[in-house]
Amino acid sequence: MCGIVGFNWSDPEEIRVLTERIRHRGPDSQGFYVDDAVSLGHSRLSILDTSSAGHQPMFYNADCGAFSDQWSIKPKIQPQVAIVYNGEIYNYPELKSELVSKGYRFSTRCDTECLLAAYLEWGTDCVNHFNGMWSFCIYDIQKKLLFLSRDRLGIKPLYYFENDGRFVFGSELKAVLAKGVERSVDSQALNHYLMFSYAPVASSILKGISKLPPATNLIFDLDSRRVVKQEKFWTPGFTEVPVDEVAAAQQLRYLLQDAVEKRLLSDVPVGAFLSGGLDSSIICALMRPRVDRLKTFSIRFDDPDFNESEHAQAVAKHLKTEHFEIDFNAADVRRLIEDLPYYFDEPLADASMIPTYLVSSVAASEVKVCLSGTGGDELFGGYSRYQEYLLLRRMLTFPRWVKRGVSSAYKILDQDKGSKLTQLLESTPRTLYLKLFSHLFRGERDNVSVLENLMQSGVVATPVEGLNGLLRFDQTDYLPGNLLVKEDRATMAHHLEGRVPFLDYRLVEFANSLPCQMKLRGREGKYLLKRAFSDIVPSFVLK
Repeated sequence: MCGIVGFNWSDPEEIRVLTERIRHRGPDSQGFYVDDAVSLGHSRLSILDTSSAGHQPMFYNADCGAFSDQWSIKPKIQPQVAIVYNGEIYNYPELKSELVSKGYRFSTRCDTECLLAAYLEWGTDCVNHFNGMWSFCIYDIQKKLLFLSRDRLGIKPLYYFENDGRFVFGSELKAVLAKGVERSVDSQALNHYLMFSYAPVASSILKGISKLPPATNLIFDLDSRRVVKQEKFWTPGFTEVPVDEVAAAQQLRYLLQDAVEKRLLSDVPVGAFLSGGLDSSIICALMRPRVDRLKTFSIRFDDPDFNESEHAQAVAKHLKTEHFEIDFNAADVRRLIEDLPYYFDEPLADASMIPTYLVSSVAASEVKVCLSGTGGDELFGGYSRYQEYLLLRRMLTFPRWVKRGVSSAYKILDQDKGSKLTQLLESTPRTLYLKLFSHLFRGERDNVSVLENLMQSGVVATPVEGLNGLLRFDQTDYLPGNLLVKEDRATMAHHLEGRVPFLDYRLVEFANSLPCQMKLRGREGKYLLKRAFSDIVPSFVLK
């Protein structure tokens, strides 16, 4: 895991300044390369092949393998490509074997080198061969172009700025703020944040600075000094395939177990976040037989309404992990909140960012890689708002007098909830989920117009009706816009690599092919997930 930055002009001083801003993402080493066409910077967090052989920027020639940025002193060895890369390709051992059989040479044990060889073999289609998380820039020295890519689910961030022939990219917003880059707030992005609590997925809070969307490739031509291609290479399709429940549970078990095993690939210690909920408990249960002295980490809140530490302790005891529990209270909020803007850059109104930041700091003192259960809700229908939406969607068809009666009865029990229900029942099917999803929506007319404008401009996607439509929205908007941002920034602030087995693209494709009743059955979410792992997690977790 690392931090990357680069731009399409020569400036040794500026590339060092921008790279230093994201040193927390990779404190193990820094590397730079500058020529007449590009400047590249890299901060490395060593996970695979921790030797200096994995230094970046990395250069590659198919006849001799990878070598460091000192290639210029070897005039007989001309590099074909170079890279700055943030992420992990978990299937790189299999890819490496395939590429060796095709005649490619390797000189390291890094997945980085494998990525470069794959590009030379398959071009930009190489990303379809990868199972992992990534954001990278490959400098094709012979073709004079920059090839940028971001993984399928948007686990790893990648910002960029293009204007008047200037092109800058980086792992975080602050790394893109080179000299001459405008720093004014984007009003549409601000509206999105105020309504949904996070910045848009494809644009940033600053005008003119974009995020490369998940599952997207971008080509910047160094001669014409412009982006010549940007295209999606994968989408999370939702075509339901009839399947026997027992067979589906077996397939789910195999895919998630394999996803966990692949994410244990590391030359440094690996642990896990454990909340005591279903998703993280399953991940820890699958890790336990494969990790000696598995270390798990959780938060204990001083507010009993939020404290679930008893569950985490019970799961840790059941699995016999070495468990670390961190107290969290209001004093921690006051102590930490001033640090967060530097690491998060964009505003994020998800209060769990603070305990996530704290638990990451403790985990980083024990391990260098941590697996989490992020993604389980968005794949298997775990949120209560899915049930609420489906109920409210049916109620939209009721006669107006019935809806008024229901709202009035609700107001007697709870004035605020009754008023919100009235507003929701005045929605159109098109806006219902976004209103329900928005934490700050209060139904005022100006907010309705803002919401419509955000949808028309494409800043926010419109969920398709039905459970799969809601899951698609959460997988393509809420996950990369909020949850994965929170996890990336909180972990990388402490030089900790976070891995998310539920977001293995094979598991995502399988989950999205399941009939909806295998995800949400009646009022029970994650129906199939519970059935598939009922034998390895405590019964209280299933309930």
